[in-house]
Formats: sequence, structure tokens, C-alpha cells
Amino acid sequence: SNAANGLGGQGYLAHAGNYPVLMGTGLSVAIGYLNPYGLDSIHVHNRATEMVTLVSGVSLKTGFVLEDGFDLPVYVEIGLYQGTIRPMGSLHWEFNDNCEPAVFVASLSNKDPGVLRTTQNFFISEEDIVKANLAYPSWLDKVNTTDYRAKLSAAFAQGAKDCYQRCGLTYDTSQAGGISRKV
Repeated sequence: SNAANGLGGQGYLAHAGNYPVLMGTGLSVAIGYLNPYGLDSIHVHNRATEMVTLVSGVSLKTGFVLEDGFDLPVYVEIGLYQGTIRPMGSLHWEFNDNCEPAVFVASLSNKDPGVLRTTQNFFISEEDIVKANLAYPSWLDKVNTTDYRAKLSAAFAQGAKDCYQRCGLTYDTSQAGGISRKV
């Protein structure tokens, strides 16, 4: 019931509310299944630091951006059974840049880590606010941002189109699959 889904894969979050063994630990854990070239879209856990470990697959690219003033993103590629940390509140993502599926486990430092899908939730705001934040780009001139939001990919999206060609896979250009609320 708490899955984040999309053409790029899916994820599940275990927390004290749906996995009682975690009661009193102050922890939660998520598992993400990334299809070949699957992307766990940019998101934030506003109440938890996260440690991600690759448990199946070849490698996983990931990165994060901290708060204003720290204008250099941190990028890392982890191999099988390797992990990395993303600080609480950082914008971050995972990308499976391989022809094989990948599975990662994310340990989170809060029983309710929260999740904010950056792109999908940005377009919830009023149309004038969205356009002003983007400096009124011409590509949004005749776009209703509510309609545009409905066309965005789900939380687990397909990655870069050129990656699909490398493995002979088909990129689905109509990947909007609903907006996921948790993971």
C-alpha cells in the first residue's frame, strides 16, 4: 500500500506503522527495485539521514545536493554490497545505469522519514508561482501546470533515452503513471 511505482521500478517503505518490529527503534527501511536504466527520481527525506546499499545488480549511480550555499553536487557510483550516505534534507536520487535490474536497501534514521518527490510536488503549486520560480520560460507560455504535472513520470521513472538504445530496450515516452505518495 505504500509503494512508489513507475516504469523505472518500484520501492517500498517499512516503518513502525506497517512493520511493527520497528516500534521503538527510531528506524525505517526501504527497498528499491530498479529496472534496467531505472531512476528513483529526485526526492528528499526531510526527517532522516539515509544509507543506501546495493544488494543486487552491477552498480548504482547516486547523488545529492545539500542546502543553499553548498552549490557543488556530490556524485558517487557504488558497486555490489557497497553503500553511501545522504544527509537528512538533501535532494538525492538513484539511477541504475546498467542493462540488468538492480535492488537497493535504504536504512533511514527515523521511524517516519518522510519523502518529498521534488519535480512531481513542485508542480502542485499555483501556476503563477511555478512559472515565476522558473523565470517564466517560453516553453510554459501556453501550458497549464496542473495538466503538465499529470504528464510527469511516476516516482520510479525511466532514465536517459540513450541508455535504452545501448541495451536494445524501448523507451516509453508516455511513462506518466500517477504520482506516488510514499517511499
